[in-house]
Amino acid sequence: MTFRFGHLVHEMRPLVLEITSHSQTTVDTVYLNLHSRGRPNKMGNVLNQQPFKAIYLVYATTSLLAKLPFWTLWYLRPSARPRSAWTLKRALIVRTLQELFAIGTVVDLRGGPKPAVAAKLPDTALKDAKSAWVEPIPEELFCGELRRYADITGVRPVGIPGYWLLKKGYKWHGPKAMPGEKTLLHFHGGAFAYGSARPSDLTANFTRGILQHSLTLERTFAVDCRLAASAPRPQINPFPAALLDCLAGYWYLVQEAGFEPQNIILAGDSAGANFAIALVRHLLENPTPCGPESLVVRNASTDIFGALPEGELFGKYSIVSYLGPLPLEEAGTNRYISPMSLDVKPGPDGLALCKGFPETYIVAGGAERIADDARALKERMDADGVKAVLDIPPDALHDFVVFTWHEPERTETLRRICHWIDASDSRPSPSSSAALPRSKRTMEVRKAFTSATRTVSSTSLRERLSSLHSLTTTPLKPVANLHAHIEFVPSKIPRKRRLQTLAVAIWSTTIVWCITVFLILCSFPPLWPLLTAYMIWVLYIDKSPEHGGRLSPWFRSMSFWRYFAEYYPASFLKTCELPPDRPYVFGYHPHGIIGMGAICTFATESTGFSEAFPGIIPHLLTLASNFRMPFYRDIILAMGICSVSKQSCSNILKKGPGNSITIVVGGAAESLSAHPGTADLTLRKRLGFIKVAIQHGADLVPVFSFGENDIFQQMPNEKGTTLYNLQKKFQNAFGFTLPLFHGRGLLNYNLGLMPYRKRIVAVIGHPIHVVQCDKPTLEEITRVQQKYIDELMWIWNTYKDEFARTRRRELSIIE
Repeated sequence: MTFRFGHLVHEMRPLVLEITSHSQTTVDTVYLNLHSRGRPNKMGNVLNQQPFKAIYLVYATTSLLAKLPFWTLWYLRPSARPRSAWTLKRALIVRTLQELFAIGTVVDLRGGPKPAVAAKLPDTALKDAKSAWVEPIPEELFCGELRRYADITGVRPVGIPGYWLLKKGYKWHGPKAMPGEKTLLHFHGGAFAYGSARPSDLTANFTRGILQHSLTLERTFAVDCRLAASAPRPQINPFPAALLDCLAGYWYLVQEAGFEPQNIILAGDSAGANFAIALVRHLLENPTPCGPESLVVRNASTDIFGALPEGELFGKYSIVSYLGPLPLEEAGTNRYISPMSLDVKPGPDGLALCKGFPETYIVAGGAERIADDARALKERMDADGVKAVLDIPPDALHDFVVFTWHEPERTETLRRICHWIDASDSRPSPSSSAALPRSKRTMEVRKAFTSATRTVSSTSLRERLSSLHSLTTTPLKPVANLHAHIEFVPSKIPRKRRLQTLAVAIWSTTIVWCITVFLILCSFPPLWPLLTAYMIWVLYIDKSPEHGGRLSPWFRSMSFWRYFAEYYPASFLKTCELPPDRPYVFGYHPHGIIGMGAICTFATESTGFSEAFPGIIPHLLTLASNFRMPFYRDIILAMGICSVSKQSCSNILKKGPGNSITIVVGGAAESLSAHPGTADLTLRKRLGFIKVAIQHGADLVPVFSFGENDIFQQMPNEKGTTLYNLQKKFQNAFGFTLPLFHGRGLLNYNLGLMPYRKRIVAVIGHPIHVVQCDKPTLEEITRVQQKYIDELMWIWNTYKDEFARTRRRELSIIE
């Protein structure tokens, strides 16, 4: 029973920390004695020595059960609950935890001392995680304000444990980063004196949620920072011990694991968010590694002394433990400890304490005491030109994203954070200094640090931030859709970019407006004879889709297509010459959702195909059903697009040397695997295009299009899921399938059916010469296919580090 009570307090403390009305000092002391780094301590011995406390503890916890029915009846009325929007379940949980902490206020138990450094768990004790040992930072990184304060408090860098948390299904290949891989470095909360980074700790629910909902993150890393302590325990690990550990974790990712700074996302909750902000400040002001490109701040305690009107968050024990021998005024004036305090001392840029910070996502609960800290941080970043997003669900509690019962706010907030992380590569850069590359931005701030001579009084800073007391922010309402909010296109955009977007929008809706125009014309009876004759021509007479189409060089060279290709931008890379003395069969991979790269390269002259390969006539092939759509068929015929039927392939290749066909080999089946950062190809069972090439003596040319899968986001449809099975049944019935995807819109960046602006590069490989044979054997077809696959793999291995730096995994032939 003793252990269970301590464990419960450990699990739920972040919630009650913000809502309890009891003495924080006593509650912190009780928690300190009940739980130590996830293990039961000497509380049982204390109860044996003080039996009356044990009797009271049994009485109080038993009487709690008798109060539950009364609270249930009382809270049936929403107006009687602490917040009327709360559910009955949430109100009961909060009230119960308040009572437990009231009990803890009376039962002042004292336990044993804390370890200076937490022990590292072995991998055998971890389920979905791996442990690591983080070495102390080298001497050259131990500098600046951290070195000065460390000399005062007697703190030195030490080695600490860290933990990799892995996505479900992730195959561990060691800590080394894959080229272009992103990761998230998380600092746990706990009022500087509690909690841990162990995967079993409550704070790991945040990183697990991030891995569950993110499309770009496969693993996260957390450092088990040293925890501060003071009387009645021995005083250990004051400021800046934990901050040195955070710096060591960042250095471990950059130096040991090989992550590029621009691919690291710093994240922290509560006190951990304080560490994250301070770490970014240290990286900006000192000749250390470049700082990260993104920062996620959750329930940040940016004013631990309570200079903001909301009042102090942390109890005196936490503050005294964290400061150690430093004077108490440091808690309100040190920009590394309380960056949003009204009394904070100015930084190298005077009042611009956030200058040079990366793009930041700020989360707070509308029902927590430190919501104003988040608003103050947003106000400060806006004033200093930093792009920041403020997300305050109105009825959420402190650290609500770690509580699995705090729904729907938890899941919706995690999705918003993950979308913000996943969309970081496609967000347009603002014109402020925050848009500079990280290295240039860092050098700007460091230069200001060394040359700043002006001083700014705390009074002027107080005047500038005095308006924060009355600051009002409309909380974000939870929205259950693909994205938490819509990021609209700014009003001032260069004309060329508008034309590029318009060209893609027109092409994306071509089928719709072609059918719409046809239906409008059908509403005029005088046009019925002409429309009837046209449909008879389309359905029964015109066989051009099977005989090479009606390619129009003028139409393929229109300026419209140039804007269309520049939108992504789309281009191709020529690896060798292709003499026009024989026919060719181009195999295009991957299919993607629509195959925009294939259209740009082989159906238009926007990328200069005919100029690069003179004498070769390209014909992109598509489903025959597309040629039954009125007006749309005439557009694609003018582009040189033809039917993908066997007869069509034969008719084109029989026209002689220089004629070529391009087949998007994966087809509808492969479109279901089109997820960003992947290259899962359907190729092994595709033998028909190889047989056609052998029968007509046409050289096979593999083409791999980097970026094709990145221009749309598709709903998760892993093999075996209900969605995947429905899509396969639809494909079997109609010959094509319907991937459930989304991109951006015409007037926004994150919701619509237009593709994202992602670079597409089609690498055209070396031709595979084949000997003509009217009836090739299966062995011959398989032999040529293997050569084709080898050439395709050569393209991938040669150019993946240049054009697929953000890949999530390697090329894979799944079927």
